Amino acid sequence: MKHMAVWKLVSFVILLPVIMITFGCSAAPEQETELKGLSKEVTFCHSSRLDTLLLIAHELGYLQENGIKATLKQFSTGGHSIDQMINGECDIAVCGNNPFVFQSFRYNDLRIIASVGDSANSSRIIARKDRGIETPKDLKGKKIAAQRGTVFHFFLSLFLAKNGLTTQDVSLSFTRAEDLNMESAWAEFDAISLKEPYSTNAINFLGNNAVVFEDKGLVHQSFNAVTQNRFIIENPEAIKGILRALIAAEEYAKDSPKHSFTLISKTHSYDSTRWNGIMADINTEVTLKQSLLITLEDSARWMMRENLACEITGPNYLDFIYTDGLSSVMPEKVSIIK
Repeated sequence: MKHMAVWKLVSFVILLPVIMITFGCSAAPEQETELKGLSKEVTFCHSSRLDTLLLIAHELGYLQENGIKATLKQFSTGGHSIDQMINGECDIAVCGNNPFVFQSFRYNDLRIIASVGDSANSSRIIARKDRGIETPKDLKGKKIAAQRGTVFHFFLSLFLAKNGLTTQDVSLSFTRAEDLNMESAWAEFDAISLKEPYSTNAINFLGNNAVVFEDKGLVHQSFNAVTQNRFIIENPEAIKGILRALIAAEEYAKDSPKHSFTLISKTHSYDSTRWNGIMADINTEVTLKQSLLITLEDSARWMMRENLACEITGPNYLDFIYTDGLSSVMPEKVSIIK
């Protein structure tokens, strides 16, 4: 009996590594899938300022580590990015609140999977001092340009209202920011409502003749990762992989800001001084906050008031926000109540 007990012990010790390897091998693929999601080719449409976390996630391989074979397509604005996504050029677009709201009146299958940043000071009005403009009230009767339906159009409208004016008190022209030629634009317009990097270009062009109007907190802008509901239904694990990658990029950006700029500069031609100025008013964080609903609803009401949308009631934006993905990856980042 004693010899048999010893033999059983020896046999167990011999078989133990085999048992561990067997269980280890069988558990690894399941864990790998859980951590990285399904392998999926995903195309992203993006633009400058809005894409910091996306670029870091791509450059450092976080997307690939989470099963995402990413292709990035850069466009001049977030509005252009979401347009291209709707047209089938990409699966995910990064854009601000206003382009998303503008499209939400036309397409009810759009979904925000996360905000990847926000700013309370994203727009400014640049004016010519030699046209008699020194205070906000001097804008009355002036010829002002803005891009229709954008955050800088929104900012202009609210800034005028705060200073006792309306868009009816100015001569408002609509033009795309990326199409502006500084020389011809400033010959035609007295003031232009812009965001970065266009506002800095305007200030540099006008030099001492520039008057800058800004109002931090007047307009809150979120930068959102947007897709279509059918993509979510078909690829729920890919959504989780994308979110994990963006969260990893957020942590890296916080811990290594200088190296993050080096990664960003591979795509955007900013020097460090200008980039730091741009990013000073931007918080890069992956979230789904309750405040997002408020900013979307504010933007929708403004668009209806300005006749940018034909509807008399805005969409229910709870239906346009997909919380399940981020809730499953990091629930503490979701404060939206459904």
